[in-house]
Amino acid sequence: MKYSLPQQIKLRVPYPVMMASTRHGTQRRSNLQTLQERRAALQRFLAILLPPGERLDFLLTRLIENRREHPEVAQLHEQVQSAEATPPDLREQARQVNQAFADLLRQLIVEGQAEGSVIDADPDQLLTVVSATLDGLTRLVVSNPERYHQHFPDASIILTMLKPSPLGSEERKE
Repeated sequence: MKYSLPQQIKLRVPYPVMMASTRHGTQRRSNLQTLQERRAALQRFLAILLPPGERLDFLLTRLIENRREHPEVAQLHEQVQSAEATPPDLREQARQVNQAFADLLRQLIVEGQAEGSVIDADPDQLLTVVSATLDGLTRLVVSNPERYHQHFPDASIILTMLKPSPLGSEERKE
C-alpha cells in the first residue's frame, strides 16, 4: 500500500555521508547534523494523522524502501555506532536516535495491538524481530550483494510478521 503525505512532512532525511573516522571537524558536524535531522524526522512522523496500524505500515515500508535504495546509509550509521574512532558524544547521539526510533516503533506496535491491526504478542519481542530483520538486511548487502539486489524482500512480506492471521485465534489453535 502506498501512502502520500502532505509536502511539509518529509520523512526522508537528506543523508550526508556519515564516516566512521570522525577526526575532521567537518565530518563530525555532518554526523551530528544527520543525527539531529533523523530525530526531527521522527518528531514530524508523530504528527501524521493516520490510525496506528497504518502509521506503523507507513513507517516500516519507508524504512525498508530506503534500506533497499540506500543501503550505505544504514551501514554507515552502524559504523558510527561501533567504530572505535567515533567520539563518545557522537556515539551517544546515535544511541539516542536509535532509542527514539525503538520507542516510536514500540508505541505504534502497542497502539496497533489495541486497535487489532497488530498481533497480540509481547511488544518487546515484536520490536526485536523487526529490528533484527532490518539489521539483517543491512548485513546482507555486505555479505551477499547479489542476493541482496536480486531477492530483497518486499515490505509487505516483512509487515506480515506483525499482522493478525485472517483466521481467528481460536481457529488457529485447532
